[in-house]
Amino acid sequence: MAPARAVRAAARAARRPARLGRSGRRAAAPSACGQGHPPPSPGRSPGGRPPIADGEDLPRPVGAVGGRGVQLTRGVYLVPGLTLGNACLVTQPEIVLFDCGLPGDGPAILRFLGELGLSPGDLGTIALTHADPGHAGSAPWLRRNSGARILASEAEARVAAGQRAGFGRALWAFGLGLAGRGPEPFAVDAVLAPGDVVAGFTVLATPGHTPGHVSFFRDADGVLLAGDAVRVAGTDLLAPAFWNSQSEVRSRVSLAHLADLPVHLLVAGHGAPYREPGSELRRAGGPPGFLEDLIRRREAHAARRRRK
Repeated sequence: MAPARAVRAAARAARRPARLGRSGRRAAAPSACGQGHPPPSPGRSPGGRPPIADGEDLPRPVGAVGGRGVQLTRGVYLVPGLTLGNACLVTQPEIVLFDCGLPGDGPAILRFLGELGLSPGDLGTIALTHADPGHAGSAPWLRRNSGARILASEAEARVAAGQRAGFGRALWAFGLGLAGRGPEPFAVDAVLAPGDVVAGFTVLATPGHTPGHVSFFRDADGVLLAGDAVRVAGTDLLAPAFWNSQSEVRSRVSLAHLADLPVHLLVAGHGAPYREPGSELRRAGGPPGFLEDLIRRREAHAARRRRK
C-alpha cells in the first residue's frame, strides 16, 4: 500500500479538480462530465502499456476479496471490510469511490480513507455502476458525512430515487429492510452518460443486469471496473445469472463489447480481481454478432406485434 504521505501529497495536488459545479439541487443534471469525450479505442495504445503494478506480477485472479485494502494498480485500491461486493477507491488524478456497498458499509469506507491518510472531506465523488443496494446502499450516508457528490446513469438515478425497478430489486430491498439495513432513497447530483470521463475512467453503457448499468474503463493501463456486468466464479468469468438479469441477451452483448477492449485488470462487483481477462470475457459473452442480431429480431418482432 502506498505510504500515507504520498497519498496525502497526491490528494493535495489534485484536490477538488475542475468538475461539475454543484447547483444546489439534488436532482439529476444533464451529464456528469459534458459532451465530447470519445469512447476508448478498442485497440492497444501505441508503444504498449505500463505494467499493472510497479514491479509486481499480479496472479490471475489477483487474490481473495476482503481483509486489508489492496492497491491493485496505480492509484486504485480495493476497499476492505465491506459486507457484500466490491468498491474501488481511486486516488489519482482525483479521489473517487466507485460503488460503495450495502447500507451500513459507509463507516468502513471512511476508516479506509483514514488508513491512507485522507479525511472524509477529501472524497469528492461517488460513481455508481448501478443502484442495487449492494452497490449504492451507503451512498446517501457517505454524502452526508463527506460532502461527496453522487453520479449514476439516468435510468439508475430513477431507481436510486425510489422508482419501482422490478421484482428482483424489490425483493432485495424487502430482505434488507427485515435485517434493519433497508436502502434509503436518494437523488444523484449528476447523471453519467456513455463517453463521460470520471478520474480518468471512461463511462461505458453495459446494460443487462440492470437497464442503466455502466462500467468504467481506464484506457491508460487497461483497468476495467465492471460492476455486475460480469460475474467472477473462481477462475471463470461468467455472464450475470439469468435470474439476476433484467435482460440476459443484453448482458451477453455488453460482455462481448467489453471483450473488445484491451483490458489488463478487471474488478467485478463480486469476487476477486482478475488479470488479463480477454479470452474469458469473449467466452462469457458468446458470439457478439449473433446476439446483436437476436436483439434486432426480437425488437422487430415486438414492433410488429404493437402495430397489429
